[in-house]
Amino acid sequence: IDHAPHGLGDLTSAVFLARILSGATPEKALQTTTAAVYEILARTTKRGADELTLETDADSLKHPMAMVQLRRLGLPTGNRRA
Repeated sequence: IDHAPHGLGDLTSAVFLARILSGATPEKALQTTTAAVYEILARTTKRGADELTLETDADSLKHPMAMVQLRRLGLPTGNRRA
């Protein structure tokens, strides 16, 4: 994204942590965090802002409308060899 707004990493970390602390599973927290951040990024970019418009898009943090599907890329293993 050209001229992406600042603060996406901080936003992602904060939203993910909030979801985990609220009791969401890691998978659900990742899914809803990704949806919220994507939605806020899209709306901020459309407005041409260089900073995230969190106050304007607060509903996207609570209830994102973007549809995000997760795919598992690998399974963690307990027997790792050095």
